[in-house]
Amino acid sequence: MGEMTLDRHSHYYNIYGHRIMTMIILCLFALCAVAQNNNKNNGNANGNVKPKKPGEKVFLEHADLLKYDEMERPGVQILKGAVSLRMANNTLKCDSAYFFDRQERYEAFGNVRIHYDRIDLSGRHAVYDDRSKQATVVGGVVVKRIDGQIFCDSLAYNDNSKWAYCYSDEGGRIRIVNGPTTITSVRGQYNTGTREADFYQDVVVKNPKYNINTETAHYDERQQMVHVMGPSTIYTQDNIIETNDGYYFSQTGLMELHGFSTITSRDGKRVITGDNLVYNEKTGDSQGKGNVEVDDQQGERHIRITGDDLSFNNNTGRREGHGNVVFNDRIPGKRDIHVTGDNLEYNEKTRTGRGWGHVFYLDRHNKNSIQASNVEYNDTTAKAYDENSRMIVKDFSQKDTLYMHCDTLRMQTFHANTDSVYREAHGYFHVRVFRNDIQAVCDSMKISSVDTCLVMYRDPIVWNESRQLLGDSIKVFMNDSTVREAYVLGQALSVELMSDSTHYNQVSSDEMQAFFVDGDLRESVAKGNVRIVFYPTEENDTTLMGLVYTETSMTRMFLEKQKLQKIWMPKSEGIMYPMTQIPPDKYYLPSFAWFDYVRPLNPMDVFNYRGKAKGTELKSIKRTAPPLQSLTE
Repeated sequence: MGEMTLDRHSHYYNIYGHRIMTMIILCLFALCAVAQNNNKNNGNANGNVKPKKPGEKVFLEHADLLKYDEMERPGVQILKGAVSLRMANNTLKCDSAYFFDRQERYEAFGNVRIHYDRIDLSGRHAVYDDRSKQATVVGGVVVKRIDGQIFCDSLAYNDNSKWAYCYSDEGGRIRIVNGPTTITSVRGQYNTGTREADFYQDVVVKNPKYNINTETAHYDERQQMVHVMGPSTIYTQDNIIETNDGYYFSQTGLMELHGFSTITSRDGKRVITGDNLVYNEKTGDSQGKGNVEVDDQQGERHIRITGDDLSFNNNTGRREGHGNVVFNDRIPGKRDIHVTGDNLEYNEKTRTGRGWGHVFYLDRHNKNSIQASNVEYNDTTAKAYDENSRMIVKDFSQKDTLYMHCDTLRMQTFHANTDSVYREAHGYFHVRVFRNDIQAVCDSMKISSVDTCLVMYRDPIVWNESRQLLGDSIKVFMNDSTVREAYVLGQALSVELMSDSTHYNQVSSDEMQAFFVDGDLRESVAKGNVRIVFYPTEENDTTLMGLVYTETSMTRMFLEKQKLQKIWMPKSEGIMYPMTQIPPDKYYLPSFAWFDYVRPLNPMDVFNYRGKAKGTELKSIKRTAPPLQSLTE
C-alpha cells in the first residue's frame, strides 16, 4: 500500500483529524483501484499505445491538505501544500493539485516539478494524463537533462514516445542548451531517448566555434550534428556557408551541403559553390558534385576552377576536377593560363598541374596553346603528348599563327617574371608545322621565343612558297609574319619549282644559308661541294633560256622578285645547255628530291603524317672520332 505524510501540526488536522484520516484511507483505496485499471487502448502523442503495467500504483507521498467532496466536485480530489505524488520512477511535485480519479489525470499548480528517468520538468501549471503518459506544462517551463536544459513558455511531453513539444508565447522564443551550444527558435521538439531535436521558424544556433541562422533545424546531441533546411547561413571560425539543405558535424568539422550552396572564407578571398558540397574544416578536404566552382584570390594571383566533380584541400593546396573542368590562373600583366579538359589536377603550393582527356592549355600572356590528351605544367614548364596523335600546338605571338603537331611536346619558360623572359618548345617524333609563309616537317624540333628560331633535326624539310630546303638539320629565324633567315647544315639541298611547274632550280652543298626580305628570297649562300642546276630566264619574261650546271666550293646568289640578279663564286666549272640540248642526266642533281606530297597544306593537315617514300631518306653520315691518347708500357 502507499505512504502518506501529513503535517500533524497543521490546523486542519487538529480540528478534523479523524475525518481526514478516514478521507485519506478512502482516497488511497481509490488511487490504488485506479492504478490497477489496465486500459489497453491508451494512446500517446505519436499514436502509439503503451498500457499501464499490471499492479502499477500511484502513491501520495505528501500533502498538507487532502480534500474530497463528491457533491461539490464529483471525481476530483484536491491536494494542497507541498504535494508529492509518485508512480514507478516518476514523481510529481507542486503547491496544489487536482486528481481526477475517473480520468486518471492530474492538474498541478504552482512550482510544478515532474521527474522522469532522464529529465525534470518544471513550470507554473501542469496537466498530467496517466493513461497516455502525457504531461503538459505551461509558464516558465524548464526541462533539465544530464547535459543540458530546455526553456520555453509551454511544453507537452509524452513519456511513451519521449518527445517533448516546446512552444513560445507571441513574440517569445524557446531555448535549448547542450553544453556550449545554445539553440533558440519560435517552436521545437526534443526526444529524450534519441537526444534529437527539431526547431522551426527563425532558428539561431550559437556555439563558441560556430553560429547558424536558419528557418528549420534538426539537432543530434550525440553526434553534435545540425541539419539546416531552408535559407540558412553557417558561420564558422574560417568560413561563411550559405545553403538550403546542409549537415554540420561540429566535432569533426565536416559539412555536407545539398542543393546549390556557397562556402566563403572569412577574408572573402576564397569562394566555393556547387550543387552538392562536402567540406571538412579540420582536414581541409572538400568535394563537390554538380556545377562546382572554386574561386581563390591569393594576393595579386587569381585562381579559378570549375567542373562537374571537384575535390580540393585547402591545407595542401591540391585541386582535382573531373568532367568539363576549366582552370584559370591569372596575375595581371604577368600570367594568364586557361586550361580545360575531362580531368585536371593542380596544386597551388607546388604550382604544378596535370590534365588528361581532351586537354586544351592556353597561355594568353605568352600567346601559345596546346591541345592534347595529356598535359603536365608548372610556372615554367609544360609537357604534352597524345596517344591518339591528335596533339596540336599554336603560337600566335606573331602576326601569323604557327600550328605544330608532334607526338610529344615540352615547353619551358626561362627568367620568368623578368623583362628577359623567353620560352622554348621541344617537339619529338612526327613533327609537322604550318604557317602561311612557311611549312616544315621533321623528326624533332626546338623553337625559341628569344629570336623566334625554329631548329629541326633528322630528315627536316622546310617549304617557303615554291622553294624547298632540306638537310641534316635546319634553323629558321622568323619575323612577326615572315621568314627572315634559314640555315641548312649537312647534306643541304635547295629546290625551287619554276613557274612552268616542270623544271627546278637546284643547289646542293655541305651548308647553306638563305636570307629573306618581306618573305622574298634575296640572297642564298652555299658552302662546300656546291653543285648548281639553274634555269636563267628572259629579263621581262618567264621563258627558260637554258640550263646552267656549275660545280664550285662556294656561291652567293642575289635575287629580286624571284629572279637571279647576280651570282658570285670562286673558281668554278660549269656549262650551259640550251633547252633543246639538255642531257637527261643533267635535269636533276644526284641528291634531288621534291617532297610536295609530304608538305602540310593547311593548319589541320599537320595531323596527317606522311613520311618520305622509301629510299629517299637522307643518308646517315658517320662522324670522325677524335684521336685519343693512349699510354703504353
